[in-house]
Amino acid sequence: MVASGLPIPNGLTHAREIANMSLALLKAVDTFKIRHVPDKRLHLRAGVHSGLANSRLFQLLFMLFVMMVYMFFIHVIINCENDNSLLKR
Repeated sequence: MVASGLPIPNGLTHAREIANMSLALLKAVDTFKIRHVPDKRLHLRAGVHSGLANSRLFQLLFMLFVMMVYMFFIHVIINCENDNSLLKR
């Protein structure tokens, strides 16, 4: 999730910045190689919301996302420690 113009408003350049970033990401995905599955392509889906944004809401959603990622990694680490066969590989 990205936002343009937060926390400092950028006037009328919001749509152009988001569109340019999306096109740059799509271009980068074409040449990106996944090391463990080189024959597969990375897929990217981009959506644009043109409504007003609240920086507090954006910060809250970002913090929730980060917490979910940390919880996932903690879960994986605990499961790997409990299953010694995964550590012996």
